[in-house]
Amino acid sequence: MVKDRSTGRRISRENEETAVETIDAPHLRIIDDALFQAVRSRKEAVGGKHAHTAPKNKRLLSGLLKCGARGGRLSIIGADRSGPRVSCSTWKESKSCSNSARDYVQKIERDVIDRLRIIFADTSVIDAYVEEYKAESKRIAAERRNSRGAKETALADVQARITRVIERVSRGTIADEDVLAILPGLKTERGRLKAELEADAPPTNIIELKPKAVEKFREDVAQIADIVNSPGAEPSIDLGRAFREVVSSVIVHPRQPGEKYQYEIKGWLSAIVGEELSAVLMVTEDR
Repeated sequence: MVKDRSTGRRISRENEETAVETIDAPHLRIIDDALFQAVRSRKEAVGGKHAHTAPKNKRLLSGLLKCGARGGRLSIIGADRSGPRVSCSTWKESKSCSNSARDYVQKIERDVIDRLRIIFADTSVIDAYVEEYKAESKRIAAERRNSRGAKETALADVQARITRVIERVSRGTIADEDVLAILPGLKTERGRLKAELEADAPPTNIIELKPKAVEKFREDVAQIADIVNSPGAEPSIDLGRAFREVVSSVIVHPRQPGEKYQYEIKGWLSAIVGEELSAVLMVTEDR
């Protein structure tokens, strides 16, 4: 912990590696080394640093389905002759959500995969996202430049006022109590403006499609489609992870029996273009 002289606040700073001391203390172990290594190897095999994208269940969309009314998760509630069904867990547990629809999860899987195959067969939809992203990036960059300019002007003004106070102190034309009343506030304001300027990340308008990543996901979706349409078949862990690196959630909108299924597929475009979240609205005929 270090103290910021301009604000008086304590700030945490990570030590340099050379300042860190490590000591082997085998007597403090609660499990033996063989078991520890076995567990670590297992964790790396099933997840590692990409554990958040690894499927936790056999179903492709497990954990990704969300209610379009209140945002609650959709969970399996049972099955009939047509297959397992899902419903809003918020409605099921507390009835605080009005969405009581029961949807067939296999139908949702097929529809989502079919829609993704269409999107990645013709990347014009993704191109439209990219163009929209560029336009929004330009707008945000302009706002940041205007905001940064105002902060820089304010910082220069505060610094000039501090300089004038110091000059008056050197000439002896200001009382000590006036200095104590004026200077701390000016230094605090200066520290705040500096911190905000340092925190402002430089905007970027550069975003490009990654053709190899698009082609890889297209191939993965084709494989998943074949698996989903094969009774009893399950996507591999690698395929499930690749799918979740692009698809972050599927929002299922409320509907009445007999009405069309409506979904909103949200995806991490960072896997193929940049670090933004976009969505595709899809409507399919009921079956």
